[in-house]
Amino acid sequence: MDGMNMRSLPRTIQEQLSIPKDVELIEKHENDCKTSLPLPLICTMEKEVLQILINTYRDYRSQLGVNHRHTREAAERMEIMKQQTAAKIIT
Repeated sequence: MDGMNMRSLPRTIQEQLSIPKDVELIEKHENDCKTSLPLPLICTMEKEVLQILINTYRDYRSQLGVNHRHTREAAERMEIMKQQTAAKIIT
């Protein structure tokens, strides 16, 4: 490395930064980049989930009855997903 000693180079980003707040900010940004998905992909996935929930609710309703706890839970989750997907379309 052009006469530079490898031991004189910092081994990690933390060693390069003297302020822990900077390290925390960089680690948060790195995590955000790793976990973020494009909005169109999220919308597509939510639409697919909604369709699965609708089908599940219909199956539970016909096989278990309207008052079964699984049917009620599927209905609740279906309504939440409907509201979530509708909110993204409006905004």
